[in-house]
Amino acid sequence: MKKLLLCSMVALAAFGTNAQTSFSYGICTDNINGVGTDIAGTNYSAAIEVPEEVAKAMQGSRLTAVTVGFNSGLSKDATIYLTYDLKGEPFYTQPETKFLKAKNFTTATLDTPYEIEGRKFYIGYTYRQTRSNDKPIAFDAEALDGVSLFSHLGIWPDGGTPEWDVFPSFGSVCIRGIIEGDNLPSNALLPLRLSLPKSVGVNVDFNYSVDVYNISSSPVSSVSLSAAFGSDNPILSTVALDNVIEPMGKATVALKGRTSQENSELPVSLSISGVNGADNLLASVVASTKVLASDFVKPRIVVIEEGTGTGCGWCPAGYVAMEHMRENYPDTYLGIAVHNYPGDPMNCSSYSEWVDMYGAGYPYASINRSGSYGTFTPNLTICEAYYKELEGVVDLDLKVSAELADESGESIFVRTTARFGNDVESHNYGIAIVQTEDNVGPYSQNNYYSGGKNGNMYGWENKPGSVQVMYNDVARRIDNWNGKDVFPASLSRGQEYVYDETVPVGSPQCQKIEDTTVAALLIDRSTGEIVTAAKCRVGEKSSTGDVMAYTSSVRALPGAISVEGDFTTAEIYRPDGSKAATLSRVGRVELPTGIYIVSVFEFGRVSTIKLIVK
Repeated sequence: MKKLLLCSMVALAAFGTNAQTSFSYGICTDNINGVGTDIAGTNYSAAIEVPEEVAKAMQGSRLTAVTVGFNSGLSKDATIYLTYDLKGEPFYTQPETKFLKAKNFTTATLDTPYEIEGRKFYIGYTYRQTRSNDKPIAFDAEALDGVSLFSHLGIWPDGGTPEWDVFPSFGSVCIRGIIEGDNLPSNALLPLRLSLPKSVGVNVDFNYSVDVYNISSSPVSSVSLSAAFGSDNPILSTVALDNVIEPMGKATVALKGRTSQENSELPVSLSISGVNGADNLLASVVASTKVLASDFVKPRIVVIEEGTGTGCGWCPAGYVAMEHMRENYPDTYLGIAVHNYPGDPMNCSSYSEWVDMYGAGYPYASINRSGSYGTFTPNLTICEAYYKELEGVVDLDLKVSAELADESGESIFVRTTARFGNDVESHNYGIAIVQTEDNVGPYSQNNYYSGGKNGNMYGWENKPGSVQVMYNDVARRIDNWNGKDVFPASLSRGQEYVYDETVPVGSPQCQKIEDTTVAALLIDRSTGEIVTAAKCRVGEKSSTGDVMAYTSSVRALPGAISVEGDFTTAEIYRPDGSKAATLSRVGRVELPTGIYIVSVFEFGRVSTIKLIVK
């Protein structure tokens, strides 16, 4: 758990006593993650919310100070404000000249403490950006699943009006209010983030968890929750915690879930109805996410398309990232390096529509063409972080095979097959065929990192300003960049859909077939996003392994075999084929010394392992 930025509880007393108490209201960690528009003259208003239930519990206590985290900016002026309505006029303002400090948290004491009235209010500050390259507003980058109390951000240009919550969630805005008084909230627990498996089975129990935050003056020892999976009846749970959650503390609560529905994006929601046997003050707050619910799941291949070029001196950063990804994630990553920098000898003209869509300062990239990520500057850290967010499973199986169409070697016969894990009544899927080539070159690569003048770049700082390089993942051709409509209007679960196409070799003058990869991109043409992909070398077929919703642990113990994890059944056999035992849930079975074969059945997949019991 990350350390929280907070003011310590002072002389903490039980709710309802007359002892003076103080605490810091807010959930941000000590991370400072900068957000900004890149436009000078942009105004910002960041705020956290005190809902009515919490305000009533604090009625009569006083807000005495506001702590703010700030990232970067030329002007340090800010105005602290309190308001009942983010779109209305504040009822309290306090200019704070030279208040904000870059990459730091600072505290402003209110000239007139606010006595809490028992109605909902907001604690915030405004700031005007004066330079285009500033990222002034600080969020902590801790993901929240639909919980917006602590992430309000309004943005507007000079002369305009605020538009609220226009950015995706960057976590909690870095604001805390210092509360002092006899009345502090008790039994106020906030759900922050749901952690579910990459996929879950149907009609089978699964493990998941929720991160919670104790915004109250009393420890929490038990929690009552309501979780809904799709349209199934909510699952009600009461959990006695092994360790209490201290005031202003965070914890993870482990839970069991179950659904009867198959859905590639099954909606999941959770609220906390009770704390310590009493009503939760924050019972109305709902954390929500989605999960793939299916017995038919396959690994997703994540696609990074990169705009690059030999003449681009910053492009070694992208080269390092792409090489790292292909080396470390060979089965679930597809890199496509589009060399469209002016004068590049590896230029791929058929990628021009992608360039028109995503082209920016070199190097640039898209990941799965996802609108959530847009165009970004590829480096090792960013590419791996984005990949880990998008890796996972899909409820479809996509395969591709490729072979030379004839002896001339000028065209390739490509067969794509797809099977879907659910019936699909309507869709806008398309298939795009891509060719890339490895071991291309050598060509001279400009290198602005030479000599270390622009920082370290994984050894490129020790190379000259022009480096002879062999290139991989070089884009040679894409057929219909947004995908051809090759599927029927509705799709049936488990049916195999075959699409054949003969494509010309992308760069016949220099393309080496033995180094050519052919990939099929499955694209949702309504959004432009890549759902998944399949890849193979010419003359080979792709393959995707089954992915279980959970991975069981099977161990040989002295005189026993133990099976842990979520599974349907585990059958234990002797070498002669006779069954020694069956387990239907987590547990262990006592067995005499000998060799055993254990088959674990998990959502349609069978895993078999041989063990020796001593």
